[in-house]
Amino acid sequence: PIIETSGWRNSLYFVLMTVTSVGYGDVPVVTSAQKTFAILLFVLGTMLNATMFGKVASHFAKFDKDAQKADVLRQTMQTMQDFDVPRTLQTEVLAFQHHVLYDDITSNNENFEALPET
Repeated sequence: PIIETSGWRNSLYFVLMTVTSVGYGDVPVVTSAQKTFAILLFVLGTMLNATMFGKVASHFAKFDKDAQKADVLRQTMQTMQDFDVPRTLQTEVLAFQHHVLYDDITSNNENFEALPET
């Protein structure tokens, strides 16, 4: 078989082969069609890996965010106990803070549209 030694397809093939850590392997890719197919597989494989790693990272970030929210609630409870805040007020403050931290509150001003202008 004739091996291509120059050209953009050959260059792109070897760059992607190296970057994706596929290695040069036992099955040689020789023709332009084979190189084009291999390039497509490299790109699709990279996108699939990026998607999977992104999903895993977002789950870890969610766990970290939930832990931070729980820590804020613990700190609030400890502060209220340190200052002898009445138990009924503690319950209301914690319920409000839980609502603010965990419920989906929009950041836009639609909640304030009904308020009178000052």
